[in-house]
Amino acid sequence: AFDGIQSLDWIPESERPYVSILCEGLWTASRSMKPEEAAVVIRNDRIDWPDAVPVRVTSGAWFPLTNVLLPGDIVPGDGSRDANIAVDTKYHRDDLELLTILGAVSAPVAERELSPFSHLSWLHVYQADYAAIARDRVGSTPRRDYLKFDPNICSGPLDPLEMLSEEGRARYTWRLLDFETTYTDWVMFHETQAKYPAVPFPSPAIGTLLEFGMVQTASGFAWLRDGVGESPTNPEVVEVLLSHPKADRIRQGFGIEIDLTSGLEPVGEDAGVPIVDVWPALQDHLAPEEMTLQLVRCEGFRRTHGSMAEVELACLRMDDSLYVAQQADETEELAAVLNELGKPSTPALIEEILGSLDPLEVRLAVEAVKQCETDSGAACRCHCRPCCPRGQASRPTGKWPGRLSPCTTPVPWKLARTTCNISIRRKCGRAQKARSGLSSRWGSTRSGPATGTPGAIRLSRWSDPGTCLHCTATRERPCGMCGILCWPTVPGPAVAC
Repeated sequence: AFDGIQSLDWIPESERPYVSILCEGLWTASRSMKPEEAAVVIRNDRIDWPDAVPVRVTSGAWFPLTNVLLPGDIVPGDGSRDANIAVDTKYHRDDLELLTILGAVSAPVAERELSPFSHLSWLHVYQADYAAIARDRVGSTPRRDYLKFDPNICSGPLDPLEMLSEEGRARYTWRLLDFETTYTDWVMFHETQAKYPAVPFPSPAIGTLLEFGMVQTASGFAWLRDGVGESPTNPEVVEVLLSHPKADRIRQGFGIEIDLTSGLEPVGEDAGVPIVDVWPALQDHLAPEEMTLQLVRCEGFRRTHGSMAEVELACLRMDDSLYVAQQADETEELAAVLNELGKPSTPALIEEILGSLDPLEVRLAVEAVKQCETDSGAACRCHCRPCCPRGQASRPTGKWPGRLSPCTTPVPWKLARTTCNISIRRKCGRAQKARSGLSSRWGSTRSGPATGTPGAIRLSRWSDPGTCLHCTATRERPCGMCGILCWPTVPGPAVAC
């Protein structure tokens, strides 16, 4: 059945009907045998049998076994894409077991011998390179027929990559990058002369990917070769490649020397705040030299040069500052900071840091509360938040329930924040209920300018004595800690809602 079948993709159109008859004859004969027996017959027929076994694809044409793929993750079976690569499983429905025995796959695998034609091609290329190296090192040229490879397997098959569509190439490339054998050098040596050195060469998988490999970027499909080497021409390809789980091996195997974190600058940064002030409990997980880091929130990052202006980056350490892109959730910001510092960003650790209080602050807060003329057993303190422009917060000084008056002794925001946390832990004011629109349940009217003087804010009605008093805010300003809405005041001592 092999008679007259040679490299089917090169067969002229006029001769294909005759070849098709021969191909169908091969599979008709194989179906009369067990798959294992048919495989033995095919393998013993000729040494280059993988390049000669004809397989019908969804387009109706015939291609060598080494050039086709079973439908799956890389190519669909309906012929909508890569119809010259996908095996026609309807025609070969009785041959699938035999095809699998002969080496047909739906995606690349870790260990695969090159097809006879590909192996010969790569052997000739590397033999020429080896001869030049041998002349420089030894002073003589070895006979090429004595030059061999060890090992002679790599990830593959590699032949389909040349014929796949852009999407197919991107999928196939990404899978080839998964395997360690893709990056394993092939060593060429002389079989008989020890004076010739063993010389490592990149595996054929690397060379094939450089020629035909593609990746999918935000701008579309792009050649892998545009993102490798000392000066890549497409930084987007570099970003995609270095986002792969095998990023370190990709960087080494393809000689990627660019540093994606170089030439970056933050955009729209705020003033820096000591990181231990933002998250006091984080200090238990920081090294001594990290305790002085400043946390700087910013809108994002951009490059100072090159073709790519915006950079998708969550956090970046620069000298003694940690720049973090602002997120809607503080949990995401803390996770980004932990990752940048090389700390575990587990949900349990993040919850511990966000929910913990600094022991010293707790003691100071308790003392401050005791010094205030407040019925601490009855008055709600959940409104002690850093809402005032000067970073101060107040406490109610009246009896509870009843009218509130401003606290005459402002409390620094950091201390006030801790006091608020203490109140929440005691379920003071039922703070959890305050997340819903409490302003609809009872109102507040302003009887005078908010200058911090008594009577600046007057409560008009009392409807729920179990609700935190400051939750009657009419301005949408969320608290950073307890999620309750506060009324920010003008510069000066803060006043109660």
